Amino acid sequence: SESIDKNSRLESDKKSLEIELRAVQETFKAAQNETNRLLAMKERLSKTEAEDRMKIRDQEMEISRLKNKIAEIENQQQDLDGQKNKLENDLLNLQERKKSNISEAEKLNSMCSYMEEHNKELESKLNGLETQVSMANRTLE
Repeated sequence: SESIDKNSRLESDKKSLEIELRAVQETFKAAQNETNRLLAMKERLSKTEAEDRMKIRDQEMEISRLKNKIAEIENQQQDLDGQKNKLENDLLNLQERKKSNISEAEKLNSMCSYMEEHNKELESKLNGLETQVSMANRTLE
């Protein structure tokens, strides 16, 4: 009877151990599945991170290219501003020269009018003298 009790206890312990073993195996299997799932997520994240790093590098290169383009455009703008200032100065100089030329032309027109009047007076004197010379010549004949 003692042996039967012992066997019965051993059988009971064996069943308890088998149940515990199955529970530990299921827990281990679940933990392995979770570990595999987490490893797959980590791999996807690593791949996404690598893709993101490449995208960031591409965007940084594009930003650098755009900054260079902006600097180029700013330089062109400065050149154009310089050309504009030069043309504005040239225009002011030409406007001043035009005013000076108009003033000079007005002076010359005034002088021409004066000379025309003077020439008419001289022509009139010349005609008078020619008439006198002609009369003197006739008198001498």
